[in-house]
Amino acid sequence: MSVALSVLLSFRNCQGVLASRLPELIEVLPDLTPHWELILVDDASRDASAEIAEETARRYPQVRLITPAQPRGRLE
Repeated sequence: MSVALSVLLSFRNCQGVLASRLPELIEVLPDLTPHWELILVDDASRDASAEIAEETARRYPQVRLITPAQPRGRLE
């Protein structure tokens, strides 16, 4: 299967947004194309964001989670 649409979502400490918006995004993507993927990139979250992303990736084969060894976003 060839992927027609790739969505990349990078996040850090966004558990509330991920918990509410990931299900909505996953519901809408198949309406756009049956051949989609969602790539989640956790940038060193300290809240439950990574766990939410991991669970989502386990439930949906089109979802992948990437966790870099070092944070890549802006410094806080």
